[in-house]
Amino acid sequence: MTSKLNRLIWDLDRFGFSPRKLSLRLNLEKSAQVQPLFLISPPKSGTHLLERALCLSAQIYRPVTRTLNPRNIASLGGWGRHISRLRSGQLLVSHAHYEPEIAQLLQQTGAKKFLMVRDPRAMVLSDAHYLLKDTKHPMHAHIADKTLEERIDFCIEAPEFWQGHTFVELMLAFIAWADEPDTLVVRFEDLTHPDADRRTNEVARILAHAGLEPDRAAAAQIATEAVSPVSPTYRSGRTDEWRTVLSSDQITLIENSASSFISKFGY
Repeated sequence: MTSKLNRLIWDLDRFGFSPRKLSLRLNLEKSAQVQPLFLISPPKSGTHLLERALCLSAQIYRPVTRTLNPRNIASLGGWGRHISRLRSGQLLVSHAHYEPEIAQLLQQTGAKKFLMVRDPRAMVLSDAHYLLKDTKHPMHAHIADKTLEERIDFCIEAPEFWQGHTFVELMLAFIAWADEPDTLVVRFEDLTHPDADRRTNEVARILAHAGLEPDRAAAAQIATEAVSPVSPTYRSGRTDEWRTVLSSDQITLIENSASSFISKFGY
């Protein structure tokens, strides 16, 4: 019960319905200095971790819409519909593959962009766990009776159901965002690092890109609270589990398939 209550409280806050954010949502006040914000992340890279780090600020909240991705965007009205409606202090969360048209829409809106990245080996392991956990996922029926090793192989080798690419190959569709103006690249490993000062520095950098100037104590508090089980897809927050779980052959396959991602982001 306590877990469900904490998640409800967090949902109210991140979507702007908590007492501290309601005046922003009702447009009774403007979010000081904060531009419209657009979060981009490959699936399983730590989307909700970065969302939480941003939305723990009293000046930032999400519009009431799902995380946008290539599978659902047409049924939700298209990228232009959502991007054009972004207001100061609003954070739109997405798994948007890089497309010049989306980039142009964001530029016209004046949105600040955040690109969340993570070690591809860790993302594959995270997805293998997630596909089993999420019984509503379209791929769940295909892997429900498989071992963890078989699920990992599935993520590496099997074409994803909506675009004919493997999970690893889909990571490559996000790389070009890093070269777009007003884009801050955030590494999962920096937000979950065991060194508290390093986490605090990363949170301060994130909030500064959003247009905020938090004091050191506020950034440190957010850094402490960012990794939390109340996030929708939280599992462990670990960064190095893949080292003891993936086989050497699996690691080699991932590294070969995602070599450009690994070199671009320093993995």
